[in-house]
Amino acid sequence: MKDTALMPERPQPAGQDSSDLMTLSYRSLAMDDFTERAIAGMVAQAQRFNASAGITGVLLYDGCYFLQILEGPLEQVTRLFASIREDGRHAAVLPFAVRWLAQRRFDDWSMRLIGPLATRELAPDLARIDG
Repeated sequence: MKDTALMPERPQPAGQDSSDLMTLSYRSLAMDDFTERAIAGMVAQAQRFNASAGITGVLLYDGCYFLQILEGPLEQVTRLFASIREDGRHAAVLPFAVRWLAQRRFDDWSMRLIGPLATRELAPDLARIDG
C-alpha cells in the first residue's frame, strides 16, 4: 500500500504516468555528529545508488539538520524516502513539497552536498523553490 501523504499534491501533467517525474523534499534532524569524512562517504554512496535509480537532487546539511530535495520516478523516490525514514541517522523526518515535475531541476546531480556556508548563500534561491 502506498503512503498517500507521499503522493504529489498537484494533478499529474497531461501524458504522465506513475513512472514520470516527481519531487519530494524533506527535513530531518541529524542523529550523529557527522564529520566531513562521514558526510562525504554518505554522499558518495547516495550518488551511486541515485544514479542507478534515476534519482537526482541536492542535500543541505547545516551541522544539525538535513534538508533534501529528491527528484525522479514516483516509485523510486517513494522507496528511497521510506528507507530514509528508517535510517537511524535521521530523526523527526518531515516530508513537504511533494509534487509532480515537468522537468528536473538538478539533472546533472545524482546527489550534491551543500554545506553550512553555501547553504546560507543559497537560502534566498531555495525559498523560491515550490516544486
